[in-house]
Amino acid sequence: MESPAPTAAILVIGDEILKGHTRDTNSSFAAKIFYSLGIKVGRIIAISDNKEEIAEELRNLTSKNTFVVTSGGVGPTHDDITYEAVAAAFDLPLVFNTELAEIVESFYGVNDKNIEKNPAMKMAHIPQEHELFYSKKMKKSPEWATIFPMVKVRNVYVLPGLPKCFEACLHGLQHCFPSAIGSHFMDFLFLSVEESLIAHTLEDTIQKFKVVIGCYPILYNERYQTKLTVEAGTLANLRQALEHLEAALPANSLVELDPTSLALQKLQYLNSHDGAKTAFDVFKTCHAKYPEAEIVVSFNGGKDCTLLLHLYHLYLKSVGKAGAKVKALYIKNHETFSEVEEFVAKAVVHYNLELIEYHDHIKRSQPRDSRRRLAIFTQT
Repeated sequence: MESPAPTAAILVIGDEILKGHTRDTNSSFAAKIFYSLGIKVGRIIAISDNKEEIAEELRNLTSKNTFVVTSGGVGPTHDDITYEAVAAAFDLPLVFNTELAEIVESFYGVNDKNIEKNPAMKMAHIPQEHELFYSKKMKKSPEWATIFPMVKVRNVYVLPGLPKCFEACLHGLQHCFPSAIGSHFMDFLFLSVEESLIAHTLEDTIQKFKVVIGCYPILYNERYQTKLTVEAGTLANLRQALEHLEAALPANSLVELDPTSLALQKLQYLNSHDGAKTAFDVFKTCHAKYPEAEIVVSFNGGKDCTLLLHLYHLYLKSVGKAGAKVKALYIKNHETFSEVEEFVAKAVVHYNLELIEYHDHIKRSQPRDSRRRLAIFTQT
C-alpha cells in the first residue's frame, strides 16, 4: 500500500498582515517551493499575534499535514510570540539554547545572556524537543539572511517573517523536505470561448480521469478568453485527459500557443543558419553512431540548454520521430530555484522527456553510471 502524498500548511503570523500594513509574500513563495517539490499545500492561514490562537491553529494544522511552516513572530520584541505558541501547542516548556545565544550575541554585538538586560536573548528561548537547521547559503541572498538557523519542533518549521530572510531560509532548506517530484504533472490549454460554455466538458473530464482542472477567465486578450490548467498524478493520465478534453471542446476553440507547433517551418528557417545546421549535423552523426537508448540531452532549465532541447526536438520531428521519448539528464542541487523546477516539469510534458535526475554535481554523478554508455548532448 502506497504511503499518502505529503501535504503542507503555511501559517502567516502578524497583526500587520491582517491590518493590511504589510503585504504577505512569504506564503506565495512557500507555496511555489512546495509545489516544485511535489508537496501539496492544503492551507494558507493568516493569524494575529495571539499566543492561544496560534497554538490552537498549530494543533489543528500539525494533526492534518506532513509539514507546517510558520512565518513571523521570532524577533526580540513583545509581540514576537511564535516560539511560545509552538511550545504551548505541544505542551512543551521553553528552554535556553546556548548555540542560539552565541549567534544572538554576535549578531547584536551585546555580550550579555541576561534577557532583562539584553531583550534579544528572547530569541534563544525556544521549545524543548527542537532541532536546528542551518540554511545553505544561496548565491543571491544577503549574508545576514541565513545567520540564524531554522527551529524545527516536531513537524513545525519556524521561519522569520522578513521576506528576504524567509525566502533565503526556505530556499536553502529545501533538503529538509522529502521531495515528491514526479507525483504530479501539469499542462495548459488556452481557449477562445468563455468558461461557461465548457463547464460540463470540464466536469466530465474530471470525473473520468480523476484529474485536477483549474479554469481562469482572461480579460482583454485578443487571442483567448479562458486559460485551463490540467494536473494529474502520472504523465500517461495527463495525456489521456488532455486528448479527451481537446476532442470534447467546442470546434476551433483551442488556441495554439505551443512553441513546438510550427516546428517544421522553424526548421526550414534554421537550416539556413550555420549554427543550427552544425547542430543538426551533430545530431545526425550521433544517431548513426549510438542507439537511441544511449542518447541523452543535458537539461537544467537554463536558456542555452532549452535552446538545445528545442533544436533536438526539431531534428527528431524532421526525421519522422515526432513525439519520441527523449532522455534528459537533469542535475539538481540545493540552489535550484523553484521557478526552474516548475519550468522543468512543464518541459517534461511538452517535450516528452524521461528525466535522469541527480541531486548532486555532474562530475560526482557520472561514476554511478560508469557501466552505462551514454552520449550526452550539451551546450557550450
